[in-house]
Amino acid sequence: MDSIEQCIAERASHEQELQNGLKRLNERKLQIQECKTDQNAEDERVALANLIANLKLDIDENKMIQTQLKKENTSLT
Repeated sequence: MDSIEQCIAERASHEQELQNGLKRLNERKLQIQECKTDQNAEDERVALANLIANLKLDIDENKMIQTQLKKENTSLT
């Protein structure tokens, strides 16, 4: 009977180790997903910052062109 009880105790211990391992695995998967989400958010932030910078450059260039056109129009009149 001792060997049966020992087997039951060992099996329970192994099942607990398995459950703990699965829990750690799930936690790690969640951490990886959070890292991917964080990286995607950072990539999106960088892309938006680049778009804003390019728009500002376009606006500045358009202002310069408008100023030149006004000067040329003034000189024509």
